[in-house]
Amino acid sequence: MRAIAAIQKGASDAAALAKGAYDLAAETGAWDGFVWAYRVSENFLQTVLGAGASVTAVSVVLDRAGDVSLARRLHVGDVETRHSSSALTPREYEVLQLVAKGFTNQEIAKALFVSPVTVKVHLRHVYEKLGVRSRTEAALRAQASDLI
Repeated sequence: MRAIAAIQKGASDAAALAKGAYDLAAETGAWDGFVWAYRVSENFLQTVLGAGASVTAVSVVLDRAGDVSLARRLHVGDVETRHSSSALTPREYEVLQLVAKGFTNQEIAKALFVSPVTVKVHLRHVYEKLGVRSRTEAALRAQASDLI
């Protein structure tokens, strides 16, 4: 939080504080606070990268946290290449189409003659491949990418 406040104030030690937060997360493996910080302030992430943090390591953190759109927007690594919509299976594509039409998991299961648990599994894979965290994001991404 000190690093974010310093960045917002334009303090001279802002870069050192941000890099220190990154270094602490890298040293301890406790990335939750770091992820929280860059989600609160993109300037924090930009400051960390500007202060010399490993772009590769930050890219991995963004990928694991499911922040592919942020990585793409800030041009951090090649996260997007692992989340290609062309990698959707035909069944995942069908599930995505029904989600975009507003179907519930129960309705999708009935329409595709599968169990609701199977629908959830397909949705989890769709989310991973599209780099999103919700059915709304998946539907919007599919519409924006002309997948549906």
